[in-house]
Amino acid sequence: MDVHPYRSESNKTIEGLLGGTLATVGVGVLLAVFDVGPFDGDPFGFSNAFYWE
Repeated sequence: MDVHPYRSESNKTIEGLLGGTLATVGVGVLLAVFDVGPFDGDPFGFSNAFYWE
C-alpha cells in the first residue's frame, strides 16, 4: 500500500525507522505506566527488557 507514491525510497525508509522507534518508545511508556510486561515499572524499559519470560 503506497500512500505517498511521490516520495523517494530513502524518505520512506527514514520515516519508517522514525515511526518504528516512536511506536517502540510509546509501547515501552505504556508498559511502564501500567507496570506490566517485561518492563515492570522501569520508566525506560531497558533493565528488564532482556528478561522476557
